Amino acid sequence: MHPTPGAENSGPYAKYLEERNRTLAALSLPLITSTTVTQKDILKFCAMFAPFDVEGLKKVRLGNDYDGGYIFIDDFSDVGLVISCGISNDVTCDVAFADMGKPVVQFDHTVDGPPVKHPKFDFRKQAIDALGSIPGSVKLWDVVNGVGEPSKPDLLLKIDIDGDEWATFANFPIRELKRFRQISCEFHWSSRLKDPEHFALCLRAIENIRKAFFPSHLHANNFVGFVNVMGVPIPEVFEATFMNSDLYRPSAAQKGASTNLDKPNNPDAPDLYLASPFRIS
Repeated sequence: MHPTPGAENSGPYAKYLEERNRTLAALSLPLITSTTVTQKDILKFCAMFAPFDVEGLKKVRLGNDYDGGYIFIDDFSDVGLVISCGISNDVTCDVAFADMGKPVVQFDHTVDGPPVKHPKFDFRKQAIDALGSIPGSVKLWDVVNGVGEPSKPDLLLKIDIDGDEWATFANFPIRELKRFRQISCEFHWSSRLKDPEHFALCLRAIENIRKAFFPSHLHANNFVGFVNVMGVPIPEVFEATFMNSDLYRPSAAQKGASTNLDKPNNPDAPDLYLASPFRIS
């Protein structure tokens, strides 16, 4: 999705985010008690996103060439259902899955439906909200509990929900999280990592993911560029793919970012180059 530069830091919205993130951090039982975030904290955080190739398998791009395209591992035969959160005005990736015969359940409270129809789509005008504070919203783990067989890892997640991904993953029960074979997520507003309470929330989120998954791809969204967080350059918005560690094995570290499958989200600007602090050579 095309993020709006500066939206996270502007006027009433910034105040809303500050209050919301304090509530979310308290809900998530932050793992740090320090009143500051250090460079060492940021480097540790970034290292948890360092991507690896997947043993015996290749990557594939699904969806648009630019914004709206996602990178996955090309292994979908055992995926029984795709959950797509935050569709906005682009469902080209969802169409690719639907054309494979995969049912796609879509969530987005900001639109009245997908821009194109497909018989495999099941659209729900609902927000994914870990607190349940948005009227009509649903918690993602409740969605998972309501589909398929609880013991079967046959789901795939594509999620782009403008910052609420942190609270969702920070509070996601591992049993339900492990239902996903692959997760592709756009992570937002790295500049807020300077705030200790927000950092605690984000750290808890990635640590929770890493209990059951390893990263297989990383790409920076060039619509908003880099931010300086305690002297560490981090993309303000970035995309990451994760693989279920019970089902897949990592091999060599990813070489180069962007890769030949990546495209700049904004085709009118050069893609962003990632290396340190994400340990990409």
